[in-house]
Parts: sequence; structure tokens; C-alpha cells
Amino acid sequence: MIRYIERTRPADLAVCVGLTAAGCDPLIARLMAARGVETLAQAEAFLNPSLDMLNDPFKLSGMERAAQLLRDAERSGKRVLIYGDYDVDGVCACSILREALERHGAHVSHYVPSRHEEGYGLTVRALEKLRGQCDIMVTVDCGITSAAEACWAAEHGLPLIITDHHEPPEELPECAAVVDPLIDDPKGVSPCGAGVAFKLVQAMYGLAEAALSLDLAALATIADLVPLLGENRIIAAAGLKAMRSSERPGLLALINAAKLSQRTLSAGQVGFQIAPRINAGGRIAHADRNIELLLSRDKRQAAELADELNRENERRQTMQRGVFEEAERSVLAECDFLRERVMMPVGDGWNHGVIGLAASSLVEKYRIPAIVFTRDCGDGTQAPVCVGSARSVPGVHIQRAMSVCGDLFTRFGGHAQAAGCTLPADRLPELRTRLNAALTEQADPDAFIPAERYDEEIELTSVNLSLIDKLKALEPHGIGNPAPTFRMRGARVLSSKACGADQSNLKMLLGQGSFSIDAIAFGQAKRFAAMPQTIDVLAHCSANEWQGRRTAQCQAVSVAPDSPSEAFMTRCEKEGERFGDELVRALMAITKPTALTGIAADGMTAMPRDRLRTEITGWLRRSHQGTLIACSSQQSAMDMAAWLKNTGLDKRVDFMFGMPDDPRSFNTLAALPDFTAGHTRYDRVILIDGIISAASVDSLKAACPGVELWYDEDACAKYARSMAASLPNDEQLRGMYRTMRRSAVWRSITDIAAACGAARTETLASLEVFHELGFIELRREPFEATVKPSPKRGLEDSLLYRHARGMETRAGQAGTACRQPEEVSV
Repeated sequence: MIRYIERTRPADLAVCVGLTAAGCDPLIARLMAARGVETLAQAEAFLNPSLDMLNDPFKLSGMERAAQLLRDAERSGKRVLIYGDYDVDGVCACSILREALERHGAHVSHYVPSRHEEGYGLTVRALEKLRGQCDIMVTVDCGITSAAEACWAAEHGLPLIITDHHEPPEELPECAAVVDPLIDDPKGVSPCGAGVAFKLVQAMYGLAEAALSLDLAALATIADLVPLLGENRIIAAAGLKAMRSSERPGLLALINAAKLSQRTLSAGQVGFQIAPRINAGGRIAHADRNIELLLSRDKRQAAELADELNRENERRQTMQRGVFEEAERSVLAECDFLRERVMMPVGDGWNHGVIGLAASSLVEKYRIPAIVFTRDCGDGTQAPVCVGSARSVPGVHIQRAMSVCGDLFTRFGGHAQAAGCTLPADRLPELRTRLNAALTEQADPDAFIPAERYDEEIELTSVNLSLIDKLKALEPHGIGNPAPTFRMRGARVLSSKACGADQSNLKMLLGQGSFSIDAIAFGQAKRFAAMPQTIDVLAHCSANEWQGRRTAQCQAVSVAPDSPSEAFMTRCEKEGERFGDELVRALMAITKPTALTGIAADGMTAMPRDRLRTEITGWLRRSHQGTLIACSSQQSAMDMAAWLKNTGLDKRVDFMFGMPDDPRSFNTLAALPDFTAGHTRYDRVILIDGIISAASVDSLKAACPGVELWYDEDACAKYARSMAASLPNDEQLRGMYRTMRRSAVWRSITDIAAACGAARTETLASLEVFHELGFIELRREPFEATVKPSPKRGLEDSLLYRHARGMETRAGQAGTACRQPEEVSV
């Protein structure tokens, strides 16, 4: 289920009018207004970010004290130790500060803890080891929740400066100085850890000095997924320019390793190709090499280190896939998507460096928060410990929800969309219970329903190079300033095919009127494989350059039928044979010993249509999950789809053929579901018409404890009459058999139906009776009917015939349609 949401922050009309009147393009004005731009001054800053727009660093609490302490240490020759983190942000922050201090002659070193042996952040164990190696310590990208460690440092005479950007606790650590932008503005747009280090260098030595490390500050700002607004936008924009002309050997080596062009380097390439290679060093081994690479002045050394990171990134990708697959299996086996609001898979010995990436992949696929835990049993002498990495969805502040369970953790920290924690393994069940309760209380229920956001609705014919060039003014893109997403309805799919080295991408040609344009959906070949003829598409607009030719294209983010209910009805119209075949299959099923259940008495409840539709309305409006509506006839499926559309409830259901397999149990109208297949968990199943076996009822109840089973008694009775009517009368049956005897072998149902003047459904039912009586040999795949010498048997010798005739006499009574037919004598 995908809900399209126009904007989380609608563009203010007055703001748009004002910006347009001042000469801003109307589309750009609307897009900026939707991103929080309200004045001409803000628009100027957004469109033309420059370093002179950066805020005074001394406006940050603790900055003056921190800068003074470090300058004093530099002048007096004291040993300064920078305590960092192992991700891109921490590595860049450490490099920025160390590089600046060294340029001014400070005696400086750094320390990055091992992800695998020490974990994230400041620890007393590390302080004990490092105390004799420095006279003053400064943290970057960590430390804001390290109250106990700050106390230890104070007690042992070690001046400690904390610089961080994560969510601060109510009581700050007591140390020489604390700098965290969220202390001053808890709801503001905070820089990343490297951005704070950049501001610290600016405070110590001035903007010109800080600008020497703009390339690293931009790399971290883009990689750490902080909002690219305000100062972050300035740093990212100016830093990208610096990266495109940088002579830093380490950065150039990384660009070469990723096979990118330095001249055209984009924010997307930095975030998805450069940053993962740096992160790989800290995920697989130790992050010290990353700092060595970024600070190296030796091109040969830098190339060798970049090659090492490239190989480790490939290992990381393989490892990540393995952990994700195991974690997903665990989620599907254990997570109740109807009741729970967080996925919490646990694995023994999963690599600490990839569990966060696996959590991101789970969130991307299932659209609810995830915490992936790796369990460490140590040498067996200590209780098992779990280390977890959390990722969230828009609208769900995972750090605040987890902080409600703070007493369960031995270590914990993070922000709105990501967090990390450590806790004893035996506390996981309590964490699961309490965290689900906190998420249910804190977040809007709709936040857990998949949503695709778009900025503007435009015609497909509007996508051209002029539009694409105009949109460049909004770059660089990232969190808070995503690439504009446009909704284009009524696009026709002229062609589509899988492409790419692994055939995972989908290439399409979309049309509207006489206009056509190429579209690409990266990694979506399977997801968008069954393309309806007319679609509602969400896409970014980009230029495709190939062999010197530049053309406009759409990069599809989401594809759905232009009208899901109408697409469903159109398919129902085309699937007449399939519905008919199912009717005959149902007729055949009644001859089996485990045939039909008397559902009125055995676990299913009959309800008149009007009352049932009233109940369905309530169920669908209360929740996007938990209700399955099943139809077995073409007419019922189309009637139900039309009713849902007319009542506006079509936006709260999925439409599909077959049994739904999405574990999130979204409300679904399903045509021809196979109740013998594996089941997604539902709160209620409504059988509009058709039959259901006793085994299927038992299977549903086993898969969905407490499930409510309802059926429309009138529609089911009508379906039973249709089943009985699918078998021709005695005279017609005899006539069909005489016709079939004219040929020894028939290889087409259509040919038999035409020769006998019968409908396909009647033909199929008759063939089953003839086969049961031994009049023909029947092979169903591929189809072949071979006429045999006529045995001396009457039609009443067929159990299928007797049951069908018996149904004729009982089907007129409401409520008997799905009941086990009694033996009938003819």
C-alpha cells in the first residue's frame, strides 16, 4: 500500500506570490516555500549560498571556552588528543580539527575507538588508557551523553572538551566545555559532527582557515544525512565546489577508486559512492586508516589506502546482504506487523559494522522503524550482551521513543532517524514491549503506513531540458532539501523492459498524447514488473547524457495504476476465463472427502450484504491494516471494487489477484485468493462469495489467531447456484459427448466449446464429468482430451454430477451455499 502525500509542509501562497513578484520563477518559488523559505533574504541565501552567510560560531554555548582552551594548549605546548568516531562524520571531524591544530604548531594526536572491541563513544576504559598520553582531550561527534566519563575525567584531572551534534540529555556532562548546537536550539537544523568541528576551527582561527577544510566538512555533511538547510546547505554547496577542485590526495584517490569525475562530482555521488568507501574502513576493520588517508600528502600512499578501502567496501556489501537476509527472515517469522511498530531482529555474531545498514534496508523495504541487534555471548563467563543499531521513518523520532526505555540500556544515543544502544540480552523482551508502547503513544498512526511524498503535480509533457536546467538552482539535494519529486498522472506505458548488468533496473517509454519520454526505475525491475497500461508515476527529472547527446528523462520513484480500483475492474473484465476455471475447480472440490465446511456452523458467520458493507466501512476507516475481502466471481469482484471507489474507501485498500503475501497485512480486496496457500496475518477475512474448505478455515485460524471470519450469505448462495449451473443439463451433456466422439483427440478447450455450442465453463465442467466416468482421458497441462470406447455407465455414476444436481435443489436457500453437500441419489 502506498499513500501519496502532497507535502508535509504545503507551500504558503502569500510567500509564493511574494517570491514570484520579486522575479523568482513560479515553480522554483513554490518548491522553496515548501522547504521553509519565507522571505526574499532567505530565498537569496537558498539560491546563492556563500560562506559570508555563516553564523558567528561564538553564538554557540561553550564555543568561546572551548576555543580558548585549545588555543591556550597550542601556545603552551600541551598535548591535545582528539577523541573521534569511526564513521564518515567522526573521521572527517577528527581530520578537520587535527589538520587545523597542526597547521598552527600544536602538539596533537587522535584516537578513534574500535567499533568491534569498544563500540561507539567515550568510555572510561579508553580514558584510563589515554590519560597519560595527553594534557587535554576534545571529543568530536560524540560525548554529549557521557556524563559518567566526564566525571571520571574531572576526578583524574583531565580537562575534557565535548563537541557533538546528537540529542543532548536533560543534564549535560560536567566538563571543561560542552558545544552542541542542539543545546541552544533543540528544534533547529543542527550541523553534523564535522560541521561543529568546522565551526570550532572558525572560532579559533577565522573563516579563511576553516575554509581550508571545506571539502571534508561537505563530505561529512552530505554523508551524515543532516538536513541540507541553513548553514549545512552553505557548507555542502561551498564544499562541493571545493571538492571539484581539491588537490587533497586522499579525496582524489577515493574519487578515482569510485570511477567518478571530479569535475562533475554531485552530492548523490558523495553520499552513495564516496562515503561508503570511507565507512567500510570502520565497519570491517579500524577507522585510523581513514584519517590517515584524508590527511595524507603522499599520492602513492593515498592510492594504496583507497584501494584497500575499495576492497573492504566490496566485502562490506557482501556481509551486509547476508545480515539483511538473515534479519529479514527473523522479522518475517517473529514480527506482528498488525500490533508492533518496530522490527527487532537479533542475530549471533552479526558484524557490528553492518547492522545499521541492514536496519536501513529493512526500513526501506517495510517502512517501519527497525533496530538490528547482534548478540555477543563472549567467552561464556559473562551474560550475553546485545548491541543494536536503529533506523527510523519520517515522523517517528526513534531517539525519543528509545529514551523512554533508557533504564534498560548500558549505552545509548542518537537522533530522530538513527540511534545506537547496548543492553543485556535478557532485557530485549521488555525493550520490545516498552518501545512498541512508546512508539504507539508518540507517533501518528499514519507514520507507519508507507507514503511517497511529492512536491508538485505536472503533465508528463512538461518534462524537458529547460525544466531540468531550471531545477539545478535548488542543488545540492539531501535531507530537508530532497530533489523535487513530481507526480504525473495518466501516463501510458508504451514499452518496458529490465536492463542493467544484473537486470535489476526497469527502462520504460512513457507517453501522453503524442509526447513520449524515457524513464528509468533503478533497482525496481521486480517491483514494477507488472505494469498497468496507464499509470500514476512519481519521478525526479534529470538529464541523460550518452555519446554526446543530452536528453530529458524521468527517474521513477513510485509507479501505481492511474486508478487502482478501475485498473482492478479492467483486469477482472479480461480475466473471465480465470474466474470460470475457478468456478469449475470449486465444483470439483465438493467431491473430495475434505470438501466444504458448513461455515455457518464451523467458524464463519453469515451476514446480510447491507450490514456487512456497513461493518466493512468501519473496519477500513479505523485502520489501513487487518482486513481481507475475498471474491471468487467476476461480478462480485467488480461490484465490490466499484462500491469501494464510490464510497472513497478505495484509498484504504490494495487491489490484487491471488492471496496477499505482504506481511504488513494491509487492507486488501483480493480476487480468487488461494486459502490453501501461506497466509498473511489478518484480523478479519470477509468472503463475499465462493467456497472455502474446512482445511482452509483451520489454516486461516492457525495463521491468524483470533481472526474473525465473515461471509455474505446471499452472494455465497448465488455462487453455489452458478456452480450448479456450470454443468449442462442431461440432454446437453449427452449431445456434447456425441460431438466429441467425432474426433479421437482434442487439444483445445476452445475447439470443443465451439463444436458443442457451449460456454468454456460448461465445457470444463462437462469434461470433468466425462473424465470421472471414463468416457475420456484428460490431461490438463498441456491440455489434451482423448475419447475412449464408451463404457456402459450412466451420468448418475459421476459423484461430481450427483453433487451438482443436488446443489440445484438446495442452492436456493440462503446460507447453504458453502455447506457440505449431502450424498445425492439420482
